[in-house]
Amino acid sequence: MKYSTEYEAKITKMLEESISKILKLQKNKMHKSHLDFMCMIIVALERSSSVQYSKIAEKLSGESLEASKMRRLQRFMSDVVFDYELAAYFLLSLFPKTGKITFCMDRTEWEFGQTTHNILTLVAYTHGVGIPIWFENVNENGGCCDVDDKMYMILACLGLVDKSRIKCLIADSEFIGDKWIDFLVKENIIFYLDVKSNQYFTFQGKKHQISEYMEGKSKSVLRDVQIFKKTLHLAVKRQKPCAEKKRKAFLAVVTNDKNSDNILQIYRNRWSIETTFQAFKKRGFNLEDTHLTDPVRFRKLFALVAMAFTLAFVVGLARNQQKPIKIKNHGYKANSFFRVGKDFLKQIMNPQSKQQHFKNDFEHLFLYLKNAFKRIDDIILKIVM
Repeated sequence: MKYSTEYEAKITKMLEESISKILKLQKNKMHKSHLDFMCMIIVALERSSSVQYSKIAEKLSGESLEASKMRRLQRFMSDVVFDYELAAYFLLSLFPKTGKITFCMDRTEWEFGQTTHNILTLVAYTHGVGIPIWFENVNENGGCCDVDDKMYMILACLGLVDKSRIKCLIADSEFIGDKWIDFLVKENIIFYLDVKSNQYFTFQGKKHQISEYMEGKSKSVLRDVQIFKKTLHLAVKRQKPCAEKKRKAFLAVVTNDKNSDNILQIYRNRWSIETTFQAFKKRGFNLEDTHLTDPVRFRKLFALVAMAFTLAFVVGLARNQQKPIKIKNHGYKANSFFRVGKDFLKQIMNPQSKQQHFKNDFEHLFLYLKNAFKRIDDIILKIVM
């Protein structure tokens, strides 16, 4: 196989070795040629700025003609059975093996012509972003997903992560309701859920509507309120209107965490999933460029983008360790870990770049990735047990 640079060859080989460890224990075996090509797609996504097949094929390594690469890519997307547990284990392996994990759940839409892709996604929060762990096509005709979809996703997550490692689940007002909250309580999962301002609750024997209760108040934290047929805790804050007029008048969050003193602050970690969607849609992969209408193929593409996103993010962490990202006057990083990682990968895989300039940087990155992928052994141990 001819690669664009020595660094691309090393990264592709590392991906193949790491993923093949998990594959050895999976029931649905992936042929080695399919595994090799999947890793090539992930690397090509790092080099490309679009998920259009023509753009990916253009960046695929090898001596074949671009038309041949295009046909191979089309066959992979249409014929190869993709193992989403494999993707989840790979993504989880890049997390620290100890410590609690905050999960965020949300649904996002992609539209192409009359086709709407609704993807229900569960991400694990770290360093200000959400790493996609599980994703499902739901309600293909648009609209909110039902409670069974949400419960299935949580049960799938529990098959991947010990419940003791789940710190909490965060979700917006689309993920609310008696049956859903009852399920989370029975599973002993701490949650922080956004609530609409017209929601009723009972506090100290009196029934209130959130917007009515907040008249003349800027912020309230209420313990032991009766809401959604449960005794929960409610925090509400009045919000300043924004120019786009998309912000709600109140941010109201309900939780079953009786020990939390920062309900609203914890809920704001939900923004991590929006940051991820932005990277998928526009600021990295332009997933909205896809012309795929088949939901199965779209989910497969989403999984490949998730793996490429996470690889770039981890590379960004390594680069920040070596050369800290500049902090601007407003207190935010000049670039995200993902952006820094993806840009660096594009540089070292560009045959026009002066490759000798990257030798020391790549050696540091290679060791960082090697240590990160070692955690796959811990994931494999969990599968065996």
